Amino acid sequence: MFLDSNPIIKRKTILKRTIPFIALGLAIFVAYLLLFVNIEEMFATLGRTNLTIYLLGFGASIIELIFFALAWKYYLRTLSENISLKKSIIHSWIGNFVDLLIPAESVGGEICRIYFANREGVDGGKATAAALTQRIVGTVISIGTLIIGLFLIFERKIGLPPSLRGIIYLVISATAISLFIGMLLITKEKWIRKIVKKIVGFAEWATKGRLKKEEWEEKASRVVDAFYESLFVLRRNPRKFIPPLTFSLIQWFFGILVYYLVFASIGINVDFGILIVGHFIIGAVKSVPIGVPAEIGITEVAIAIVFGAFGVVSPAEAAAVAILIRIITVWFRMIVGFAILQLTGSEVVSEVSKKIFR
Repeated sequence: MFLDSNPIIKRKTILKRTIPFIALGLAIFVAYLLLFVNIEEMFATLGRTNLTIYLLGFGASIIELIFFALAWKYYLRTLSENISLKKSIIHSWIGNFVDLLIPAESVGGEICRIYFANREGVDGGKATAAALTQRIVGTVISIGTLIIGLFLIFERKIGLPPSLRGIIYLVISATAISLFIGMLLITKEKWIRKIVKKIVGFAEWATKGRLKKEEWEEKASRVVDAFYESLFVLRRNPRKFIPPLTFSLIQWFFGILVYYLVFASIGINVDFGILIVGHFIIGAVKSVPIGVPAEIGITEVAIAIVFGAFGVVSPAEAAAVAILIRIITVWFRMIVGFAILQLTGSEVVSEVSKKIFR
């Protein structure tokens, strides 16, 4: 977590740290296919993909990210900070790219957006408050929609596969813990100030005195001050939550729509309740800190297992769905994110990497 003495971590270093893990993840998925899937049937399923419907999935994915950027923009606006929609979209897309490239379970993306906002003149504490608020709201939406999904499943007598019940209970518990930690960050200001001081002190020790403790404690204190002032503003003006909350809900809908369109592209109509529950479980799997960029391999296996467990598709069809979904949500976004980096400057990956690695 501490900075290298070298001011920039070269892209070659990043690639050396990510490519082996990507290869490992792909190997896991290939092993799953060889052991549990009829490969010929999977390719036959891929071959019958309706490209028109499938391409709509790419459009839904783009719209999903645009509404994520809109929510980010309006959380900042609530705190009297403003960035253009264009920059918000660019920063959000690059943040997503960093999430995919660097295995830091979305923390990298948030650091990236905070970093970009700060470069645009936004106070670091306010940007941090906006990022934390957006994450908490997103978590609450996930839990709320999971409840709706479970209700739809039980109301339509579809039944929840026994193999998924334990996973759902575990995920709900983990999500509740993360929400609890988030609420502690909001309510326990004294605790946070003590923790920040301990972190700065440890950083001074780890860098053997190269880090100036007093200077960094002062900087950290200013960020914490701005952070809690921002939270007070958000609590005092709940109506200002309506636009970003609406954008977050729309973002969630288009995330689900990607799954729906992928199933529809191979001629399968899946109940919306199953899509909601499956989307939630897969999102939880992606948040597990396993160290593999974009959780490649593990998430594909999870998609295949989850939807296969509901019995709506065969194992081969479930594997084909996993491949099609991940092309949209990982490889397409990674390619576009890389292209944006080349147009806007790639130094942000180095800056964020320095904060995440070591």
